[in-house]
Amino acid sequence: MKYMGDYPSKRVRSVNELTDQIFEGALKAEPLKDEIYSQILKQLTENHIKYSEDKGWELLWLCTGLFPPSNVLLPHVQKFLQAKKHHPLAPDCMQRLQKALRNGSRKYPPHLVEVEAIQHKTTQIFHKVYFPDDSDE
Repeated sequence: MKYMGDYPSKRVRSVNELTDQIFEGALKAEPLKDEIYSQILKQLTENHIKYSEDKGWELLWLCTGLFPPSNVLLPHVQKFLQAKKHHPLAPDCMQRLQKALRNGSRKYPPHLVEVEAIQHKTTQIFHKVYFPDDSDE
């Protein structure tokens, strides 16, 4: 069985290139949302390749922040996250999913700062704010 991410690409890509390819279609076509969730959960089930599993969790974190699954798939995604609650990203994914359920789907794929944050193993995103006098305090 081949898992996503098993063969790192030789070509240099922009940070957002692949995430845009993955999520743009789903943001335009409702049925693709469940398909993406299904593929990611399949990727995370009995995957014994750590690198590949880590990439799957990163995608799930991004996905839960973009859109919720359908009402049919939602209980399965919630049950999966509950079962994996000891994984460092699972509680964050659950929070992001709750927010997506409250606010609805976002219009655009993940922002560069989100993709870079999760790739650097952090879910904290900070924006530096500059004031008119050029200070940031």
